[in-house]
Amino acid sequence: MAAGEVVETCYCLPLRPSEIPGSALPRLLFDRGLGGDAPLLFPFGWGLLYNDASEGGPGANLAWQYEESVDAGGVARPYLRLATSRAVEAGAELCVARRSARGGTRDALGGALAALLDCPDPARSGGPPPATGAPASPPAPECLAPPEGIEVRSSALHGNGVFATRHFGEGEVIEMVPNLYMPGRQELGRCFEDYQYASGVPRVSRIALGFGSIYNHSDSPNVLHCAATVADGPLAQRFATRYYAARDIRAGEELLISYGADWWPWRTEWWRIALRGLAEVTLSLLDGPSTTRVARPRSDDSLASPAPRGTASAGKA
Repeated sequence: MAAGEVVETCYCLPLRPSEIPGSALPRLLFDRGLGGDAPLLFPFGWGLLYNDASEGGPGANLAWQYEESVDAGGVARPYLRLATSRAVEAGAELCVARRSARGGTRDALGGALAALLDCPDPARSGGPPPATGAPASPPAPECLAPPEGIEVRSSALHGNGVFATRHFGEGEVIEMVPNLYMPGRQELGRCFEDYQYASGVPRVSRIALGFGSIYNHSDSPNVLHCAATVADGPLAQRFATRYYAARDIRAGEELLISYGADWWPWRTEWWRIALRGLAEVTLSLLDGPSTTRVARPRSDDSLASPAPRGTASAGKA
């Protein structure tokens, strides 16, 4: 790759330090150096998979910059653009300086996954099993690689979505998605309410990287997803999720998954509780000081239903 060549453009979720309860997540984020409570950047796509290196040091061969782009709805969306800072030979590892004063990290994904080894039946936490009657999905490939044949662009359903740029046959693998696992409320708080999946492990949330947090919902999805079926090998692959075609898909079609039966009832209940709490606060302000107790959403991590609500190039919040 020549110097200055764009490697990836990732949609970013801006997270203010004051909103992050734990200490593990900030080390993974990209810091624009604005200081104070200015948002740090959580990249989707493959942005978290690049190992950290000191800025300007011999290991950093990627440079990054923050930019915004207005989507079809007129909303400015945040992005992280990664490009080579010098010529890079084939086979060389790509590393980047996150500029985080909170300390960088290497093998962020593997380190988070290693913490799950003592959890009961962790091999099931890469995603749900295939639905009954669904096309059989092939074994996982030997390595994780960025997807080909799909792209992110504006969707008529919600913000942006994932679209096929070529034909996919029924059962064909569309993407192998790496996952980030972290203690839910302890480390993440409510930062990923619209992006997290149930992990299959108590009190652990799963954040789908790659395009996994991009796909829009349909009650009749044309894409299914399930845990990768490999028992050994690199941790990132053993805990990946396979997305594959539920039927033949034409080039140009939007790729849609089901968020699961629990997603919409949970969202309805959450907003019902939140609105009731807002009403109680309003009444208490009108009535003057009081000891009114405001209803709040439950903090039970079991509420982390499969719920990708974002995009690798546009937010879904």
